[in-house]
Amino acid sequence: MRVMIDVKLNRSGKWWAAEVPVGDRTFYTQGRDLAEVKMMAEDVLKMCAEDETLPNPESMEVNLVLPRAFAADIAAYRSDQEAAQVAAEKSRKTQSTLVVRLRGEGVKVADIAAMLGITKGRVSQLAKA
Repeated sequence: MRVMIDVKLNRSGKWWAAEVPVGDRTFYTQGRDLAEVKMMAEDVLKMCAEDETLPNPESMEVNLVLPRAFAADIAAYRSDQEAAQVAAEKSRKTQSTLVVRLRGEGVKVADIAAMLGITKGRVSQLAKA
């Protein structure tokens, strides 16, 4: 069973400072970017293998924990992105359904393109789908 080690991150100038808790001890490291700081935290775990008083590092996995100020904004951004993807998918389905319906009623491709603000080629693609 793998144990997640929550590595707390903070910005320190141009660096990410990391707190790596292992057992009842905390180790500190840093990196210039998230990939590097994760690698450095994993190196801390490997070094702990030499200390028999600490848990086995092979059963541990690093989980980077961003500062709260960043995490809240990132969570809001991801939520907005997900909502935008759902809205875009709904829009694509509505567009396709509308094109098929309008073509079925004999509306010209050029007129549908003008009404929906899309190209005639896109109208033709949707009508054939």
